[in-house]
Amino acid sequence: MVGDAFGGLSVPWHLTTTETIEEVARVLKPEGLYLLNVIDAGPHRLVRAEMATLAETFAQTAVITPPSGPSGNYVLVAGGADISMPAGDAVAGVVIAGAQAVARFVGDAPVLRDDFAPADQLMTREYRG
Repeated sequence: MVGDAFGGLSVPWHLTTTETIEEVARVLKPEGLYLLNVIDAGPHRLVRAEMATLAETFAQTAVITPPSGPSGNYVLVAGGADISMPAGDAVAGVVIAGAQAVARFVGDAPVLRDDFAPADQLMTREYRG
């Protein structure tokens, strides 16, 4: 399944939450993958929070970071089965996979829920969540 929806530069908040991710997981086959396109050229709080949210539901997650430069287009990958991805490079993007590497990328980012999903605000430098 591919998630590629935007309201301006941000994913509509209601598509970022645990509740939505649980519905995606419900309809995926056990070997299925959910690929999610997320733009976050700012302080990277939205993409990290979305990764934290995916990890709440899916056993395996990975992220392909944008190529070096000002682009902020991330591809998030989640599924129940092992995710095998070749390493990227500065032109194609960098692959972050494996529980420890993803946890370092996520850091202390919040999990997004229907009652807390400030998608637009996470992309601004002023957000103090």
